[in-house]
Order: sequence, then structure tokens, then C-alpha cells
Amino acid sequence: MNKMKKKIGIFDTSANKSKIENLETQGYEVFRLPTLEIVENDLALQINNFKNLISENDWLIFSDIFTVDIVVNRLAENKFDIYELDQVRICTLGEAVADRLRFSQVHSDVIPGKLNPNRIISDLLSYIASDNEMKGSSFTIFEGKDRKNGIFEEFEKANINAKQILIYDTVIVNGIEASRIKLLIENGAVDEVILFSVEELEYFRILLDLNGLNEISELVQISSTDEIVLKSIDELSF
Repeated sequence: MNKMKKKIGIFDTSANKSKIENLETQGYEVFRLPTLEIVENDLALQINNFKNLISENDWLIFSDIFTVDIVVNRLAENKFDIYELDQVRICTLGEAVADRLRFSQVHSDVIPGKLNPNRIISDLLSYIASDNEMKGSSFTIFEGKDRKNGIFEEFEKANINAKQILIYDTVIVNGIEASRIKLLIENGAVDEVILFSVEELEYFRILLDLNGLNEISELVQISSTDEIVLKSIDELSF
């Protein structure tokens, strides 16, 4: 392939402005992915009943970095002691999510090696060590609205007592509609997508309505220069 005509997808953010200019100077064609915003919704108010969440659950599951940010911020706003999270077990879906929680000095008990729903349940079961104990435990899963990951559905299928709280919405701030992006990628509009942060990886999954990355990696190369992003891509390789 002619390097000068390679089409690179990058999120069109102020942080990436110089990177986009540099690629265009080198002769690459840049496909600007739309800017997204994570918006806490009214369901996040349930976190205000923090003591109930702690008393009613054995496990809290953080599905992505945004759920960590929202829960931690809401606890701080309501002057709750975040160390009370030590009263429950914590599962974080990926090292990047665990790292985000570590910034608040909260430990994750389980970090699944791969993030497909069966593997998540399998790794939890390995930690809990008893199917009966797992089915007797209560789980709350923090997620974003309309995120496609199938975790809650897998818990229901396994007859595990779980509920989900969809604590944020995603809004496209500017750029083309999400529904057009996968079609453009399928039609060869992009050869490679470069992701510079875990946030951008999550935005990419949201835009393309993805859980694992295998279905899209057959169509476009996904790359990064960030070590934790590369780790996250590996966790999502299914």
C-alpha cells in the first residue's frame, strides 16, 4: 500500500490536534472520528444510597473507567468514605479500570484476563471457588446506557443474583453519526485507527457498538503507542 495514501482514523480532539497535523504533513489522509462526551444520568443518583449499596451487595463490578470516575466523584460529593468499599468485593473489567480505581487507593479483588462475558464469570468463580456461593452472592454492575457487553445477560443466564445500574449516557459532541462509522470502515474508508488513551478505546467501542474487538480488527488495524491501551486491546481480543 502506498504510505502517502494510507487512511488513518484519529479522534478529533484538541489533544490530538498536533498529531493530526503531523500525520497530514507526512502525507497521510486523516479520518476524523467524532468527539464524544460521557454524561452522568439520573440513575447515578442511586450511588447516593451508598450505605445500602454496601449492605445489599457482596460484589460491585465496574465495567469501564467511566463508571469508576462517576462512582468515586459521587462518593466524594456526598462525603462518603471511599474506604468503605473494602466491605465488599470489587471486580474491575480490565487493568485500566483497576488502575483508575487504584488512584483512589481501592483494591480490585478480581481483574479478568479477557473481557468476554463467560471469561468474566469463570474468573469470578475461580476466585469465589464455589458455584453455590457465587449463586448465593449479590452483584451490582455499574455500566453505561446502551453499552454492548452482555455481562448482565450472562449473569442472568447463569442464575446469578445481579442487577445493573446504567449510570451514564454518551453524547456525540461533533462529527459524523455513529451509525455511519462502521459502514465507512467496512467500505475501506480507514486503514488504521490509532488510539492514544483508554478513553479513546472506550469511545471507539461505543461508536461501533462493540464488546470484543475481533470483528472490527478484521476490517481495520487498531494500534496505539500507550502500554495500557495495548493491554486493554489484548483483553478485548475476542
